[in-house]
Amino acid sequence: MRLQITFKPEKNIFLIPTNYNYELSSIIYKIMSTSGPNFTKWLHSRGFTLEGAKRFKFFNFSRLFFQEKEVQGEVIKAKGNFKLIFSSPIDDSVLTTFISGMMEFNKEIYIGNRDVGTKVRVHSINILPYPDFQYKSKYIMLSPTVATIQDENRKIVFLEPNNERTIDALRKNLVNKYETLFMEKCPYNIDFSFDENYIKASIEKNIIKKVSIKASSDKTILIRGFMLPIEIKSDVKVQKLAYETGIGEKNSLGFGMLEIAKK
Repeated sequence: MRLQITFKPEKNIFLIPTNYNYELSSIIYKIMSTSGPNFTKWLHSRGFTLEGAKRFKFFNFSRLFFQEKEVQGEVIKAKGNFKLIFSSPIDDSVLTTFISGMMEFNKEIYIGNRDVGTKVRVHSINILPYPDFQYKSKYIMLSPTVATIQDENRKIVFLEPNNERTIDALRKNLVNKYETLFMEKCPYNIDFSFDENYIKASIEKNIIKKVSIKASSDKTILIRGFMLPIEIKSDVKVQKLAYETGIGEKNSLGFGMLEIAKK
């Protein structure tokens, strides 16, 4: 299921940090923890906990979409209500509980860090219809996709689209998600391909995105991702999984969300 969540800020013109992924993820966890026992039951039945004892947390969210915005260094100056897309393969009956919990969670939510931020309330939540998945589906990225490997010193290396190991890393990640979620061996071939013309026509800095996690603390982590059109060839069940969970790593921190590309 995919939800569009609209937030109403305390003030019509407001400031939030450009690096807000960690703060949004924390808010989602907080609301999950107050949404009743169905979440815990579902997660535990598949060996998960809200504390993230397993690798996959099976929810994903997009960047924030503002009516108007102006980036001023590490601060976003924005105006009006703004939106977030939330997505998860969790059973619809369980997500319905999450929606109810979010609407009842009528307290002000602070989005930001210790330096800058704004208080908001949940204004509305809309369930978005599923697209018409095909064996070959083209997507755009609503948030940067992250793929990594470990080098010979076991140091994490962030991969870029032109690295020959990137496609394989994305494929293995999606297969692992399939087998973890459905508790069966993935029987489908999965193939990814990037839009090479888009890469050639774009300046690198427009594709590579850097996001700081816990940006205002002494434990800051810099994550490198990329944003560009991508095509996936696989069974519709796999397409739906990629759409609901996101591709690549760190989906529960707001990375790897896909949307069907318009024709």
